[in-house]
Amino acid sequence: MRRLVVFALLLTACAGNNDRERIEKSARSWHAMVAVTSDFFRAGDVSATYAKQVAEVAEDALKNRTDKESQSALDAARTLRAKCEKR
Repeated sequence: MRRLVVFALLLTACAGNNDRERIEKSARSWHAMVAVTSDFFRAGDVSATYAKQVAEVAEDALKNRTDKESQSALDAARTLRAKCEKR
């Protein structure tokens, strides 16, 4: 029984790392998407409407996350949205 409990704990720990890793990768991906869109918007290669839509979708995807990477990506998305709304 003890081995089963230890095994279950190890599986839970591994699953947690995979979830954490997946969340971090997702946050980095959103951050990159927002950064690229922001660069294109600044250069005039995409419209304010498109850039704002990207920012809003990113915000929606990240709004309930509390990890540092997600919060950084969320801040970038909010900044992009605010720039779009000024135009």
